[in-house]
Amino acid sequence: MARMIRVRRGTDAGVHWEVAETRPPAPLADLVAGYRSFREFSPAPVVRREPPRSGLVLVLNRDTPISLTREHPARTGSAPAGALVGIGQLSVEAAHDGSQDVLEVRLSLLAALRIFGITGNEVADRVIDLIDLWGKYGTDLLEQFAAADSSQERFDVLDSALISGAERGRELDPVLVGA
Repeated sequence: MARMIRVRRGTDAGVHWEVAETRPPAPLADLVAGYRSFREFSPAPVVRREPPRSGLVLVLNRDTPISLTREHPARTGSAPAGALVGIGQLSVEAAHDGSQDVLEVRLSLLAALRIFGITGNEVADRVIDLIDLWGKYGTDLLEQFAAADSSQERFDVLDSALISGAERGRELDPVLVGA
């Protein structure tokens, strides 16, 4: 499916980067706020502190391992290929060796229930490996994502996996959706 993809590129202090952004298709509009692909090349390792967010973030990685950890030792998690970062009060430290090629999917709390079958509370202040969370579906998504050659193909892979997850997932109570 053809889609509008906004691409920005730049160089800051010797770090070359590219960001590609797009919106999800209509069937995912209530569950997914958007997709954002990041490519970055730095001469040195990079560590960032990401502030807490009000929604969930699914992170898929196509490059060398990245580390995603919460500040609280009991909530530490790291997932080099894919992870779901829950809402919470704690920052996330994101680190890589100087090269990253990741895609972030910004999800609503309803997506946790509808797509993954868990409540937002179950992932609060946690980083959960995608395969631990989604089993075979997570493995399949990561394999298809790694094989995709372009941002368009990666976004299409995500569309398919998330729509499929929503179709087989839990039905949402209309009162919950309205709230």
